[in-house]
Amino acid sequence: MNFGLIVRHALNRAELPFDSEHLDLARQYANDNIEKLWYKVKADFRMSSDTITTVAGSDEYVLNKYVDEIVRGTLREIDDYPRILRYKKNTEFFRISKDSNASQGNPKMWTYGELSRVDRQPTAGTQVKVFSSLANTTGTVAVVTSSKFINGSSFSLNDVGLRFKVDGDTETYKIGKFHSTTKLELMTKYRGASNGTATYAMGDVGVYVNISGFVGGQMDSEDIELNGSDVKTTTKTFTSLSSVSKTDLTGGKITATNSAGSLNLAIMAPGEYEVERQTIVLWLIPDSAETLHYRFYMKHPVLRLDTDRSLIPNKYHQLITQLTESDLRESAGTQTPLGLSAKINDGFKKLEDDAEDSSLENNIPSSEGIDDLGDLFNNALDQDFVGLP
Repeated sequence: MNFGLIVRHALNRAELPFDSEHLDLARQYANDNIEKLWYKVKADFRMSSDTITTVAGSDEYVLNKYVDEIVRGTLREIDDYPRILRYKKNTEFFRISKDSNASQGNPKMWTYGELSRVDRQPTAGTQVKVFSSLANTTGTVAVVTSSKFINGSSFSLNDVGLRFKVDGDTETYKIGKFHSTTKLELMTKYRGASNGTATYAMGDVGVYVNISGFVGGQMDSEDIELNGSDVKTTTKTFTSLSSVSKTDLTGGKITATNSAGSLNLAIMAPGEYEVERQTIVLWLIPDSAETLHYRFYMKHPVLRLDTDRSLIPNKYHQLITQLTESDLRESAGTQTPLGLSAKINDGFKKLEDDAEDSSLENNIPSSEGIDDLGDLFNNALDQDFVGLP
């Protein structure tokens, strides 16, 4: 089922109306339950793969933005000299690297580094440019003071969740419901002056992006108000960044670049509020470029549109619906039927059993560092560590 069906089925079973308030609440609960199920198990459906291209002299690398955890024993070089890199905890990793005479060569082990709140750091002091991939829809509409309804033309279902702003007003409003191509409903009442031909913008407007980092040697920050695909620039010059975040969900991808627009410092998907990227540290420090392959457990993206789909397999979507129904009933003060509780418990048991059956081979103790690729790599790996403490 797509996200819209999950949400509406849960509302229907909880006997609640499909108004903007309850739809928004159901979407929040559904996303919470998807996350709960996603991180409950280390199942095969959570795994994906990617590569890292090493750079001579560089030991720390930012991973794919969806990496939650690397599957142990899968970080390897396979093109020229088959080699698996062993995972080491921080204390052991840095003890070995400190006590060894060698420093550069083919990496032999890795450990997790810091969580990064940006995709890349600027190479020099720069103002930061911010914009959305979604251009604003503009035109004229009829608005009435204290009414939630706006009347215009060419509206669509995908307008739900976007923000609406009348030119000259300081306040923005979130679109709560699509009635027709000529009528939308706001989540809150319009508080501006009535106008039959109000010029408006609809899209990623009124959402703020916070840029934090070092300015003139001191920690500082600046908020930038989005206006669709229009490029907005900080007044402050940042020498490094500590984080980039936004105040609300958006309809488009938000990008922050350096002043020249040549370096993407942070990219946030519509359902993301902030950047969070895991880094890893390699040793030996690479002395040349090579491609390292790895598999990883993914983070689950936040769903926003009715047409979005969960990465959890379809056979568990019924469980998402049941959990969301239970949350909605609790919020409305109605009792969850015993039959529903039993179905939820059965669903959890099925999920755990399936995950245990399919991913036992991936749960390798960190001390082993070797996966089921077999003894082919064992000798080479052991020789790599000869003479190391």
